[in-house]
Order: sequence, then structure tokens, then C-alpha cells
Amino acid sequence: MLEIARLLKENPISIGVDLILFDAEDQGESEGREDTWCLGSQYWAQHPHVQGYRATYGILLDMVGAKGATFQKEDLRNVFMPEKVTKINSLYDRVWTLARGMNHGELFVDYKGKPFIDDHYFINSATDIPMIDIINKPVGGTKGFGSHWHTHDDNMNVIDLATLGAVGQVVTAFVYNSSKTPL
Repeated sequence: MLEIARLLKENPISIGVDLILFDAEDQGESEGREDTWCLGSQYWAQHPHVQGYRATYGILLDMVGAKGATFQKEDLRNVFMPEKVTKINSLYDRVWTLARGMNHGELFVDYKGKPFIDDHYFINSATDIPMIDIINKPVGGTKGFGSHWHTHDDNMNVIDLATLGAVGQVVTAFVYNSSKTPL
């Protein structure tokens, strides 16, 4: 995110870009109800920081730097109303198509997996801002978000600079392309 911010500062574009830091681990209750999760994104969605705030889309970056990462889309058909699902799916498709065009199709796999509660869920639920989640979720994985997830092995040794760089390149290209061709 810092590199994207630096690039945007050095090469300004015609649209505003908000870099917002959420933490899904801000759970209000241990093993709590879904509304006790993601308190920061819930608050942000319900209390715009600027009167009349309007965002066109959002991209959540979550665990995007692991070695061997794969990023899948979510099957949201039974989660949101069809109109909202169409907007979110369109955003997923545009980002994933761009990633494949940039030769990162091995990371951005064309697979729709089971949806889950994360910061993007609350933005999608409480606003009309379509938000996708780029998150390492191995297709067919048995340990959630990777074998290191929520273990002592979840440390800086997991990070792969090539994966992190690829995600940064795709997101940066998408943002710059969006400034030329609005969604």
C-alpha cells in the first residue's frame, strides 16, 4: 500500500484514491456473532468521513504476499441482492481479467469459492460501494487461508516478494486504468 501511495503521489491521477487500513481481527467477542467482527469497517461504512462521500469501488488487500498464494473470487449469489452481486462480480472479473493479461493468472484463479465474513462484507452490506477481497485462499485447501494461517509459522518467512509485487502491480494498474475509463 505504501508503494501504491508513493506512485500515486509521484504520478497523480484524475480520481481520488482512499487507502484505508482495516483489521478483521478487531473482533468484539471471542467466537462472537458476525456483527462483533470487523468493527472498524462497520463503523467506516456507517459513518462517512466526509459529508457526501462517494466511492466507485473498493479493493481489500488481505494476506496478499504469501509464497504460493492463490486468489479466488467469491460466490455471492446467496449473500446479497442480485443487483449488488452483479456489481461485485463485475469488479472481480475486471481485476482478474487484468491480472491474467499481466501474466498473473496463476495467482488470480478463475474460481468462485465460498464467501466469508471479512471487512469487505460489511462495506458491501452497509453501502452501495462494491468491494472485492484479494485474499490468499487456496482452492481446495483444508487449512483456511494457507497452512501457516493462525500458527507460529505465520511470520515474515511466509512473504514472497514476487507475489506481493504482482498484486501491487495489478491493483496499481487497475486504479490507473479506472482513472482513464470509469467503471
